Amino acid sequence: MLYAVLYIIIGLFLLIWPHQIVARIRRHRAARLRKIQNGEPETFFEERRSLEVYPVTTSPVLLRLVGLGWIILGLFHAAGDHL
Repeated sequence: MLYAVLYIIIGLFLLIWPHQIVARIRRHRAARLRKIQNGEPETFFEERRSLEVYPVTTSPVLLRLVGLGWIILGLFHAAGDHL
């Protein structure tokens, strides 16, 4: 039952606040790119190139759909506990 509640909470978080999550991902990537441009070593091969070339593909709509999936998973998990 605990996992079902956790799945539902995670799903609600993704469903209600997807814009904040996407903004945080973009801020983190931009900050990491600035650090690398200012001379900090890369943590993996061609990290700078990957940050510059590949855009953030996460969208609020996608996160909402994933959140809905987590909620459904949580509901099925809760129903399975009572069978």
